[in-house]
Amino acid sequence: KLATMRTIVGTEILRQQASLSTPSTLKEGDFRVVSQIRINPGMGSEYFDTARTMTQPLMQARAAAGELKTWSVWSRVFPAGAATSYDALSVMYFKDQASAIRGLDATKGLETFMKVHPGKNYATYINNLRDYSELQRRFIMQIIAMAERPR
Repeated sequence: KLATMRTIVGTEILRQQASLSTPSTLKEGDFRVVSQIRINPGMGSEYFDTARTMTQPLMQARAAAGELKTWSVWSRVFPAGAATSYDALSVMYFKDQASAIRGLDATKGLETFMKVHPGKNYATYINNLRDYSELQRRFIMQIIAMAERPR
């Protein structure tokens, strides 16, 4: 029935670059916050390497603390290039609308970073992300139905 209710207006192919391993934690009623990101020219490798080596452990700690349910970063494979509106997606899932709107607690950013990455510089991490990319658009969605394939 769903196919008859939709009109396809475009197709995109995304490749997962980093994520938390949290199977079966999502449910109907959860909220997803999607950030569309433009990666600065020549900075794709740096951006995704930082996502895997620095951001992923931070998000794992924040998920363990109950701030979010799960997180992932995706590269846009098709279509791609300068004419597109974004190059990467960052996706976070939260248990309710208030948590999704509030987002991660900014006051815990430095503390979490120092626990996860002792001896590393938080300001350098933040500045690198700003050098590598620019947020284009952020939006929020509620999960209204789950469809999973058996593995």
